[in-house]
Amino acid sequence: MIVDLRPVALEDARQIFKWQIHPGIRQFFRNTNPPEWQDHLDWIKKNLANQNKYLFLIRADSFACGFLHLTRIGLAEFEVSILVSAEWQGKSIAKNGLLILRKKFPLSIFRAEVKKENIASTKLFLSAGFEQIADNQYVAFPNRVRGSCVIRANSGKGVGLGHLRRCLELALKLQQKDCYVLFIDPQDHDIHRIVTSFGFDVINSPDQEHAICQTAEGADILLIDHYELNITAIAQCPYRTWKLAVFEDMGKRELPVDMAINGSPSAYNMDLSKLGAKETLVGPDFQIIRSDLRNLSFSRELDRRPTECLVTIGASDGNGFLNNLAIFVEQEICPRWKNLHINLVVGPEVSRVPVIRVREITVHHAPENMAELIAASDIALSASGQTLTELLYSAVPTIAICLAENQLENIRAFEKENCIISVGSVKSKDWKEEVLQAFSRLMLDTALRKELSNNATRLIDGRGAERIASVLMGYVNH
Repeated sequence: MIVDLRPVALEDARQIFKWQIHPGIRQFFRNTNPPEWQDHLDWIKKNLANQNKYLFLIRADSFACGFLHLTRIGLAEFEVSILVSAEWQGKSIAKNGLLILRKKFPLSIFRAEVKKENIASTKLFLSAGFEQIADNQYVAFPNRVRGSCVIRANSGKGVGLGHLRRCLELALKLQQKDCYVLFIDPQDHDIHRIVTSFGFDVINSPDQEHAICQTAEGADILLIDHYELNITAIAQCPYRTWKLAVFEDMGKRELPVDMAINGSPSAYNMDLSKLGAKETLVGPDFQIIRSDLRNLSFSRELDRRPTECLVTIGASDGNGFLNNLAIFVEQEICPRWKNLHINLVVGPEVSRVPVIRVREITVHHAPENMAELIAASDIALSASGQTLTELLYSAVPTIAICLAENQLENIRAFEKENCIISVGSVKSKDWKEEVLQAFSRLMLDTALRKELSNNATRLIDGRGAERIASVLMGYVNH
């Protein structure tokens, strides 16, 4: 039997009314008198319009069988009452409903008043994790450590895994500082699988601003890494217990936040404080690098001609560019550099993997050993995403190609730091010639490879997650 909760709608009023007037059902209520229909209907309407009230229908295998009523009595603190229809009592419906409720509001305190003669309800609340603190008074506290952070990171089709990966690395550092971390997942199975593989809790919630605020109530920190959410709407939540932090890569929206983070050197050209951020963490000192890469040891033999090359454009196929790139590498790069082995990485969102006919190219579809592939590379061709920063951290001399407008500033900033070769945009009619020339420079010019590698190493030291986590922990118990 599957028990779940859904918000009450006005059309549920008649069913709830039938439960309310069932003989004996209200014997332990504060008001034992059954309501009249119109009074009941008015009560439902009033509570549905009240931001301090939450009404949930309890369902078992999609059948309505009970009702949960929450009343806000403080920030992240609610009084709860519960009613289960007579025919569903004794089937653990109420207990499961309370347990699900605690998962929906994982950082909130719940209180219940239970008359001492109501033996069944006393057992119910104790079994659902409540403890008795006084006569008739029961409370359930959230599982808390030093602090708590709720994270919503965008991920999936058309977005890639970069947002989620950097949030997971930051979450690991927060966890090391005794901060409880909870991820919000809009029922994306890949997000749930990846996050739980790192050992973090996940809660399913709609990708809507009010739902995110509801889940985060009681937290010390709410961290958003998502371009499409309305940050202003989240910041204006009337029940904030949390400081609001965002990763902001574009610098083109209002940011009424406590902290804005951008680890690119292009962030020096943005004034995030003018967009509303009270505190800003900008520049490569705050660039987050995946821990499996930081845990590897590698050395660059920059004096010898490269023999291993990594080619990647991210999680997707770049609106069809991946196949064109694969053909170009096969027909133009491989014949020119016969001793160069190429690892072509195809992202997890790509369903049609390019067909390769030469042995000099190895195709890796959504590889789990990406860190090892980066560490083993002598040179690389990459789009401007998270992988580009990881290549630079690893001191890999890299050619950067721009797939989209939002990558341009990042590439320009890294080019200004003289740690990449930029070949411009894939939309340029000359992109193939630009890439060929860049490959020739990297393959033949030892001094250039050393210069790019050394500059990249100085720029990104891999301690960005630690620095951000340390600042965020200053928000705990603010």
